[in-house]
Amino acid sequence: ELAHYLSTTDSDSSVFDLMILDEAHSVRNRETQSYKGVELLKDFCSHFIMLSATPIQTSSTNLYTLLNTLAPVQFPSENSLVNVIDRNKKINELRDALTQSPISQEEFLDRLNKIEDEVPNTLQRKEIREWINNPPSDEALRDEYGRACVIDKLRRIHPLSQIISRTKKAEVQANRVIRQVFTHKVDLTEAERAFYKHINNAIV
Repeated sequence: ELAHYLSTTDSDSSVFDLMILDEAHSVRNRETQSYKGVELLKDFCSHFIMLSATPIQTSSTNLYTLLNTLAPVQFPSENSLVNVIDRNKKINELRDALTQSPISQEEFLDRLNKIEDEVPNTLQRKEIREWINNPPSDEALRDEYGRACVIDKLRRIHPLSQIISRTKKAEVQANRVIRQVFTHKVDLTEAERAFYKHINNAIV
């Protein structure tokens, strides 16, 4: 009924204020009904958010499909994504270096100058120039929290940051959640024990 209603409604009309798609990687295949359903719904939403911890399942094509669904004008072809990734390779390399270990301010500035030479975007270059003029201290680049702040700023300079918000566990240092695993033993009721034995015997 919803599909029929939407098919007869002007796509310029916002039927929904917000659509949130959890496990968005499930629509990475354009041939699935899930993908086709999202394609139908998104044109009737004022805002659209995708959530996924694993946007890339097999290749960058998966990520392109999601980006094309979110921003078809910015990513009209898979090659457009490849170009963005290639142009910002040095930003990714600096981010990875900061994630793995401390670096000196001298190395940081050397890498940042190389990034500035290659970025085509004027606004992006301006932000990098301001950072070069006021770089983080050696102390900040040695500190885990200080590096996490630098990594966050690097992410915001990256063109994909306008569409993707991504945080790795390794980049979260402040107020980090520590999971403590323990065994909690419970006594089964007769019905629960009988059910458990039935399932266990069926599997074995």
